[in-house]
Amino acid sequence: MLLMIRLMRSLFKKTPPPLPLGSLAQELWHTRFNRKNACGFSLEGDARYSVELGESSLALLLNRARLFAWTELRRYRYADASIDAELEFSSPGAAGLILRMADDNSFVYILASSSGALRMDAVFNGEPRPIVPWIRCPWLEGASSIVLTVVMRGGRYIVLANGRWAFEADDDTVESGSLAFAAQAYEHENTRFALKSLRIEARPLEVEVDFVRFGRVLARDLAQRRRLAEVLFEAGDYLPALIHARKLTEAANPAAPDVFLEAECLLRLDMRAEAAAALERCLALAPDMNEAREERYNLLYLNGDYLQLREELLADAVRLDDSPRLLNLLGHAHYNLGAWIPAAEAYGRAAAGDPAMPIYALNAARSLDKAGMSVDAAGSWLQAALGFFEQSAWDDAAACSARLRELKYDAKALDSLDARLAYARGDLKDAELLFAKLAKKKALDAPCAYLYGLLRSARGERDEALPLFRRALELDNDEALYAYRLAETLFLAGDTGRDFETALATALRLAPQDGWTLNLAGQAELAACRPAEAEAYFAAAEAALPGSPEPALNRSEALLRQGRFEEALAALRPYAESQAAAANQKGNVLAAMDRLEDAVASYGEAVALAGRKGEATRAPLADYLCNLGDAALRLGRLADAETALRRSLELNEDRRALLLMGDVAQELGDLVRAELAYRAALRAQEDNGDTLLRLARHYLGRQRYDDAKRYAEQLSEFSPDSARLILDAVYAATTEELRCSRCERLWTCPKPLGPVPRATLRGEPSGDSPAGSCPACGAAYCVSCASEGLQDGRFVCLSCGARLNLNDDRLRWIARSYLR
Repeated sequence: MLLMIRLMRSLFKKTPPPLPLGSLAQELWHTRFNRKNACGFSLEGDARYSVELGESSLALLLNRARLFAWTELRRYRYADASIDAELEFSSPGAAGLILRMADDNSFVYILASSSGALRMDAVFNGEPRPIVPWIRCPWLEGASSIVLTVVMRGGRYIVLANGRWAFEADDDTVESGSLAFAAQAYEHENTRFALKSLRIEARPLEVEVDFVRFGRVLARDLAQRRRLAEVLFEAGDYLPALIHARKLTEAANPAAPDVFLEAECLLRLDMRAEAAAALERCLALAPDMNEAREERYNLLYLNGDYLQLREELLADAVRLDDSPRLLNLLGHAHYNLGAWIPAAEAYGRAAAGDPAMPIYALNAARSLDKAGMSVDAAGSWLQAALGFFEQSAWDDAAACSARLRELKYDAKALDSLDARLAYARGDLKDAELLFAKLAKKKALDAPCAYLYGLLRSARGERDEALPLFRRALELDNDEALYAYRLAETLFLAGDTGRDFETALATALRLAPQDGWTLNLAGQAELAACRPAEAEAYFAAAEAALPGSPEPALNRSEALLRQGRFEEALAALRPYAESQAAAANQKGNVLAAMDRLEDAVASYGEAVALAGRKGEATRAPLADYLCNLGDAALRLGRLADAETALRRSLELNEDRRALLLMGDVAQELGDLVRAELAYRAALRAQEDNGDTLLRLARHYLGRQRYDDAKRYAEQLSEFSPDSARLILDAVYAATTEELRCSRCERLWTCPKPLGPVPRATLRGEPSGDSPAGSCPACGAAYCVSCASEGLQDGRFVCLSCGARLNLNDDRLRWIARSYLR
């Protein structure tokens, strides 16, 4: 009867209305990707990424490298929930879930990488904070899909991957929010990541069951917990690392490394008593564990037990001799007990054992100072100063230098050190004064000569920098950097002769794998019109300089000059959307392929990127605008070309931009403005073939033949064929040719020819002078030929017998010219 009553109630029970969108959900929900409306995720995208809904998955397609994108599930908000998401990787990268998304700037996200690692981060007001750095999950390596399980209850998160415990963490950045599917592209473009299924359990009881089940039953993977403790310790999160380390040491038969990790965490948290106890437990498990033994000695020093520290270290002679760190601790023990000379000896041995730790030399110097041994102390002070300089610890190096001056150490050596310190700190004025002082005394060492050269070169004083780079290489001919800088400076100065070749060969010999040297070698080959050889150098430079766009841009140029356009575009792909220079080079390749519309788009992107990167007042932006104007001009978009070129000229009055502006004015019919632009270009660079050609053509078109001839004659030095064509055109426009009908004798006269006086010609005409032309047939004859057919003392046509006359102004002008 009771069952019947329940059945009747269920039949007449009303289904509760759905929660309003944005409400806090406490229900079980599954995705259904086969129906657009039931999917729940936003399908919007933009130029950077797109969202693709398939029959059984939701995919994020990332068009750009180094892009983090997501698509939001906008149904409800979630606080506590147990979530299962199946992720599929078709490309290198990472995918996962955004949780408790309050807005676009505050959320928590968990990512799984295609290489089998997980991480968790919190973002609050746009500021990211790692909760769990990348942690390796060995059982995920090689998997193309991962089932990511996340249980979140309050500020506690438990994360599983393919059913195995991966990590747990605490974070209370946000309490609730929406959920999203997220993906992260690395170095590759056009990557794809898919969400195959999604289950969200938000009913409180079921969430609690999963939390207990996964948190207490499954969380017994000691190897994974060890990895978690280690990554947290390396990230400086010592308290969470301690919690997980203690869970390891509280297990049966703890391992010595786990106990040592607990001790390290306690030390970082300044819990010395607990750290001492942990170290004793560690040494009980592994008495010969050097790291634990050294940390125990360090703890004695921190606790001020100097006498015990000294006695135990001296008794542990074998370990002491092999450890600069322990020798330094022995020095501390002697120093704090007032034994200056033994302290200096211990510090000195530590410095000799580990020269990369200048603090040991500094400690030795202080001990020797205390002992009154100033001469010996000076050597240690200098060793410490140079060591700190190598580590960019400028203040410590300066303090050592100041102490050396108090000890009256070699002034030139200290001037050299102080000059290098000033340069390193950016105090270029003080550095230059010290460099100049050393140069005047002819006391520049190799580093100072090199840095002085850099300083002069940065000011554009390349001629003054060259001898300094030469001097640096002479003083230290085993330093590849000095050889490279000398070769680079010679190359930029246009000197690619024997000195350049020698310097470059030296740099390549000393550092054959240095990317910048290989890049310079490629530039030299490119300048010598050997693009195939240049390409090989640029490819090697790319491999040596991953992430640096310059070799890729140069390789693209080498490929372009070989006509390998598609390869030239492919070389630019990693940088074309983020680097202005790469977008500009892409435009150059497209323009060479005659894809001018695409070239204009690429040049426009280069201009936009340069503006965003603060290059608005620099020469690169002017070059990009000039290229944009050139491509627009070739497409006939005169207004766009003029706008781009005007902006370019505002930044830099470059010859090429002036020429193109003249071309635009010429196309618009503004001949005066075109002439002014061409003349300005000629002033910017005299004796330039392109400018002379444009001026000669311009004046030829305006029928200013004298000017056209003058510039064409200057052009003949650079382009004889072009000059000859223009001179021929000037000749044809200004000179008319006539010939004797019988002997083909050639006469010329100006064109156009003004009126010629009909005065009587007196005197004996020469044989090559025109005798006249026939009024009947138009034939013209010279005096020599016409003399053969005289009739009654008059010249007659040898063809038709009609009398010749000089009624033709051209012949009369020529005849008069023979009588002058």
